[in-house]
Amino acid sequence: MARKKRKGKEPFTFKVPEFDEVGFLKREVEGAKAAMVTLGYAFAVALASWTLTRVGLASVGGLVGFVALYGLRYLYPLSGIDLSRFDWKLWAGNGAIHLFAWFAFWVLLLNPPVLDISPPVVHNAAVPGGTPVNIGFGGSVSLPLGGATSFQVLANVTDNQQLVDVLMTVEVGGSEHRTGRMIFTGSGAEWAFEVTGVETGRAYTLTIEAQDRVGHRSSFNFIVATS
Repeated sequence: MARKKRKGKEPFTFKVPEFDEVGFLKREVEGAKAAMVTLGYAFAVALASWTLTRVGLASVGGLVGFVALYGLRYLYPLSGIDLSRFDWKLWAGNGAIHLFAWFAFWVLLLNPPVLDISPPVVHNAAVPGGTPVNIGFGGSVSLPLGGATSFQVLANVTDNQQLVDVLMTVEVGGSEHRTGRMIFTGSGAEWAFEVTGVETGRAYTLTIEAQDRVGHRSSFNFIVATS
């Protein structure tokens, strides 16, 4: 038996939606303009954060970068950017550009050669033959002299730009025993000092003071007990 033909059903036809080329190009141009304005704005905000950091208000400088996000809403119209073409993706993208650019500019401005706000760092000290060999800040080490009248101190000292001086002060019994400059060994960040004229059964308080080229200082002290 022959099948009956279906009546009243038209064949399906797919129509490609019209592409608004002009609208698309305008949106892309507005997006590019917004990105350029955002970068310039981020640099200006980074300068403000940098200025606040210089006067000791680093936390306020960090807060400024986030609060400044709200200013983009008013900055774009002043720059001739049509906000009617902005959707949430454009807002989110430009907000991310601002935060990343602001933070990058801020970090660059806080580091040499623009500005040096970080003091030198004395990472640790060591007394070969002592127990323990490596000493932390404020620590102590027991050192058997075995008839020797001197011992060596090693320390790892670094700075983000340039060290000018690394001094060693040795005190015993509450009075200064000796002060002198540590010598760079040429190995990594290692500096050395020879403490001479030492005696058995004494506790020597050693203080390392490092200074960089802009005057920042840091100190590191520990005790060496001889036996």
